[in-house]
Amino acid sequence: MSARSFSFLKQPAPQYLRHFIQILVLLFLNAKLFQISATPIVVPFLHATHAPFSTAVGVFDAFESSITSGNFPILAVGIILITGVTIGKLLCAWACPFGFVQDLLNYLPISNKNIIPRDWFKSLQMIKQLMLAFSVFSSVLYGFQTITEDIDPIKKSPFHDAPFSVLSPSTTLFTYIPWAAYWKPDVLYKQPIAYLKLSILIACLGLCVVIPRFFCRYICPLGYMYDLTNKFKFLKIKTGSVKKEEANKQLKEVCPMDVQITTDDKYIDSPACIHCGKCFQYFPNQFSQEFF
Repeated sequence: MSARSFSFLKQPAPQYLRHFIQILVLLFLNAKLFQISATPIVVPFLHATHAPFSTAVGVFDAFESSITSGNFPILAVGIILITGVTIGKLLCAWACPFGFVQDLLNYLPISNKNIIPRDWFKSLQMIKQLMLAFSVFSSVLYGFQTITEDIDPIKKSPFHDAPFSVLSPSTTLFTYIPWAAYWKPDVLYKQPIAYLKLSILIACLGLCVVIPRFFCRYICPLGYMYDLTNKFKFLKIKTGSVKKEEANKQLKEVCPMDVQITTDDKYIDSPACIHCGKCFQYFPNQFSQEFF
């Protein structure tokens, strides 16, 4: 992949705006640092709700915790559906804190980006599906235990409240490590699962260095939920008059999600698109963003 995609000092001005907004969102989500109280706001992207300075609730955490408490996650599902059919994955690129971390890792001067063969793309996408299936199945199991009041053995499980979030590298980075570093340093040897959490985080960050947005592409279950609404979203990327093959070459240069056009439609049809804007900012004559 071209170095143009990952040079911090050589990119369109809107990309600096995108990173500035990511920083502002990160500060808002951790506003307890500035003595601001927590809010009941549910944000429609992956956020570590139990981070020590968190002031908001991540929609996927809300989704899991509603089910594990024995309730249907109507609020979380509603937020996901409304966001998905209007702006799609836009907030994955412009607001998600862990997405911001992955963006920063992509600016490291590693020459060999995108080492995974394109033929593996669909197979690896199944990991997201499995993560969502694991989350839903486990949450329903714990929710049933809660409803039947048979919760004593379940309460001993670290997966009780939010099954996926326990192992999510985002939660480990923004919640577990701060808590362990400043308040509970003995947690590492008291909880064996800590080593698994840290190993997953290190592996994920390492892969994100050589594969742009590895977590977003292949792991994030919330991203897969947004994938399901892709065909119905109002925000779309329109392609120009050049052939599909030429457009794909241009996307290969700049797209962090390795999006490729697979049909002759005039719109990018891939659910992987996070609307970071790089395609139409680097190639304004070929791509444009429309909302309808």
